[in-house]
Amino acid sequence: MSIPSDTLTPRRKQNNGDTKFMIIALLVILLGGGSLFFLNRLTTPPDPTSADIPSPDPATPAITAEKVDELFTKARHQKGAIAGADLTIVEFADFECPSCRIAYDQTLKTWDAKLPSHRMAFYQFPLPMHPRAVPAVVASEAAAKQGKFWEIYAVLFDKDSEGLDDAKIVAAAKKAGLDMTRFDADIKNGAPFKALTDADTKAGAANGVDSTPTFFFRDKSGSVAVLSGSINLGRLLPDLKDGVIGNDAIKPADPARGQPFTVYINGKKESR
Repeated sequence: MSIPSDTLTPRRKQNNGDTKFMIIALLVILLGGGSLFFLNRLTTPPDPTSADIPSPDPATPAITAEKVDELFTKARHQKGAIAGADLTIVEFADFECPSCRIAYDQTLKTWDAKLPSHRMAFYQFPLPMHPRAVPAVVASEAAAKQGKFWEIYAVLFDKDSEGLDDAKIVAAAKKAGLDMTRFDADIKNGAPFKALTDADTKAGAANGVDSTPTFFFRDKSGSVAVLSGSINLGRLLPDLKDGVIGNDAIKPADPARGQPFTVYINGKKESR
């Protein structure tokens, strides 16, 4: 399928979450089948008139270092220097989102070599206008059950997986080193994955997430940055190399390609 250009996509309301996953479960029970059959049943586009995915809270409070730490602690998917890290990074993303893919390809996959001690957490935030995001969520959560979330995370965002059709998702699972018999069995029950994703999207909405990718950062001094989009992520990266937010010059935002992002330096809100 055609993937749109790199844009920040606002999260739209929909209410078909429960119905969608119940239909998935019933189809699997009645019809059975392997990975490709099941993943294909996850691609029905959401109803654009529905409304049960939470909208961002308009009264979202300032994001504090404690809040970023809380988001990290509550995340199911964590990696890095869990204790004593200089930087804490929390990502909300959609595997079909073009901007998320660019953020991974141009910035995230090089972080381990470029950043000081850091830890990272991931939350699922599939957007309703991306029908292939749901099969990717299911595949990634099935991988997590085998302790290989970050392995499939990297493969799903790799350029070879772009489009996320059924064959590419199954190929990603194999490339991530999954036990495919277990994978086939795990993806046949959509209800647990729906509950996990609902919890992630609610956490995002409660903290103002309305586009993907959205990142929350806390540095070793307690300063915080909140940003959306691959362009802003690339702007911030050079500033993070010493483990301190706002300690170095950050390239000004290009008005034609995005908005400034928010930082809280010693508790003071600034735009960069």
